[in-house]
Amino acid sequence: MSIRAGQVWLAALCAFSAISFFAAAEVGAVVLAPGDILVSDQTVKGVLQVDPLTGDRTEVSSPTVGAGPLFVKPGGLAIESSGHIVIVDEGLVAVLRVDPATGDRTVVSSSTVGTGLMFSKPKVLVLESTGDILVGDDAPTTRGVYRVNSTTGDRTVVSSASVGTGPSFGKLRGITIEASGAILVVDDGLKAVLRVDPITGDRTVVSSATVGTGTAFSKLDAITLNASGDILALDSGLLGVHRVDPTSGDRTIVSSPVVGTGPSFARPRVIAVESDGNILVADELLLAVVRVDPISGDRTIASDPTVGIGTNFGKPRGIIVVPTPAGVCGDGTLDTGEDCDDGNTVPGDCCSATCTFETGGSACEDGDVCTTG
Repeated sequence: MSIRAGQVWLAALCAFSAISFFAAAEVGAVVLAPGDILVSDQTVKGVLQVDPLTGDRTEVSSPTVGAGPLFVKPGGLAIESSGHIVIVDEGLVAVLRVDPATGDRTVVSSSTVGTGLMFSKPKVLVLESTGDILVGDDAPTTRGVYRVNSTTGDRTVVSSASVGTGPSFGKLRGITIEASGAILVVDDGLKAVLRVDPITGDRTVVSSATVGTGTAFSKLDAITLNASGDILALDSGLLGVHRVDPTSGDRTIVSSPVVGTGPSFARPRVIAVESDGNILVADELLLAVVRVDPISGDRTIASDPTVGIGTNFGKPRGIIVVPTPAGVCGDGTLDTGEDCDDGNTVPGDCCSATCTFETGGSACEDGDVCTTG
């Protein structure tokens, strides 16, 4: 069975109904599987699903897929625990929610939905563990981080020129959240990574020209974290990716024209990390999603006009990887209700596709006879 087939089988066999992106979809609908790549694109004016194995691209929501307000300038996006996609749209000045099964779009927060100070140039977002949405706004008069209640759409300012202490934002370009709940922002005006206290809004410098050693930032575009908690900062000025130590602020080039082999970045825009640690970068000039080996820095094309079929990228402005929900059969962790979990949903290796012991006499991967006792 292929990896892709195993992912789909996982959707049918592991009954976690609260995670809707594992539910069976109607004919013609999109089913999101763990590891799928989602890209928001301002030329497509929609969201594309990218198969991580083939590079095939499918429109999840666009002018021709789904009902509701049409995207104008879709930007950063994230996946809620329900499986729905939330996305900021700078043109609509709103946060939208997309049902991946239908592509339908509804407004979560805008000038007419929710109360509180209104953002005016929303570019990026990330989800807190509570389900609240953090929006990064880059307009000069409203620049800052906003917390949006995902149910009511109400907005509160987390950090801005008037909320919190520390260096004021200059050009807010990317946002993510550490395991502690602290907010990280890349700021191209300050040429720095900032840490924001989610309660007080206070801002401190994590890495900049005066904090940390290594190659200085040139033109910061986006930010994410790897599984170890290291910061990955995308730099279109250097056409590369920095790894930033979250404690010292020290910077190391992961991939650039002089680090790693493969197609060089041309206009990298957004960044994400796959579950195996590989880095994904969406590049506007290459019209591609590029996969980067985090050790060697080598770059390969994951999807572009020559790799995979479907709607081509134009102006990618957001990228995420569909996560594997905690407690799912095949995630390699033994959870309540599982006899075993060998990290896959392939039967015939002593642990079945539903994470139960297979019957005695089944062949194991090591060639021994499988026993359950």
